[in-house]
Amino acid sequence: MIRPRRTSTISIFESFNFAIEGIIHVLRTQRNMRIHFGAAVAVLVAALAFDVSRLELIALFLAIAFVLIAEMINTAIEAAVDVASTSFDPMAKLAKDIGAGAVLIAAINAIAVGYLVFSGQVAGESSRLLDRLSEAPAELTLIALVLTTALVIALKAFSGRGSPLRGGWPSGHAAVAFAAWMAVTLVLGDTEHRFLISSLTLIMALLVAQTRIEAGVHSTLEVASGGGARRARDARHLPGVLRVTDAELLAAADAIAARAYAPYSRFHVGCAVLCRDGRVVEGVNVENAAYPLGVCAERTTFSRAIAEGYAPGDFVVAAITASPCGGCRQWLAEMAVERVVFRNGGRIVEMTPGELLPEQFEADSLPS
Repeated sequence: MIRPRRTSTISIFESFNFAIEGIIHVLRTQRNMRIHFGAAVAVLVAALAFDVSRLELIALFLAIAFVLIAEMINTAIEAAVDVASTSFDPMAKLAKDIGAGAVLIAAINAIAVGYLVFSGQVAGESSRLLDRLSEAPAELTLIALVLTTALVIALKAFSGRGSPLRGGWPSGHAAVAFAAWMAVTLVLGDTEHRFLISSLTLIMALLVAQTRIEAGVHSTLEVASGGGARRARDARHLPGVLRVTDAELLAAADAIAARAYAPYSRFHVGCAVLCRDGRVVEGVNVENAAYPLGVCAERTTFSRAIAEGYAPGDFVVAAITASPCGGCRQWLAEMAVERVVFRNGGRIVEMTPGELLPEQFEADSLPS
């Protein structure tokens, strides 16, 4: 909600306060901003560890600031476009695409600067380690590959999920991709371009892992920990996958509420639902001149999720900007959401669907 500001002159302290609030809001609501911020912290820690020069540090600071500023401007553009347009507009989409393109350019520039700054130091340290590894007997490398393959097969058999080439735990594709990266790095030996070629091979291995996640075969946590255990939609016992806090989910609901179509009541409601595969599905209330035909935010959210392939039981938490009505409480129960978080009278309330609607109407209530 946009807070009205006084018409009198704003003090410098208040100006700084508003600016910091804007930064905090972007960090809370924008996943990419959190990724950029985390990367910036990691880069600065690495700069201290490798004792970079003053000019190199200046280049890193400028690259980091460029990325963060571009991301914040892109977020501001998206918010302004969402407020100005109530339906799909090709020009609105173009404005958002241009903003995202600016962020991409800034990120590519930051990667290039980081490579130029750190390549020498990292290459020197890694080369010494790789030289020691490359001196190991070839038989040891062969045994390690065979043991890795056997372990992958054994774990797939133990988990009882997936097939040899799809799903199951661990991910054979990821294992082979990263093994290839290591093999290429060792084969290169002490060559001039070892670090560059090794980095490119690592990027390809990461792309293989990313495609397994995008295809829904493995979750992010599973790939990051060395292999996917289950298809994303089967991760019912992994509620921590891609963990999103209740505060972040409510912030997402607040942000999406601005898109609600509520010209009659002017009461905007947003709903954000965390699915078991880590994705957040959002929806808003949509009103109609024939009042009974209006649709609540909870119903649009779950309808969208069902249309995209989710099913009852795939939902972990539903965050709503207002207390759900009776009909929506029945929807929450039907969709088998584990928890519901909502605002009511200035308080944040957390309940289960059963607590929200005792003695709910269920399939068993229907005549046989």
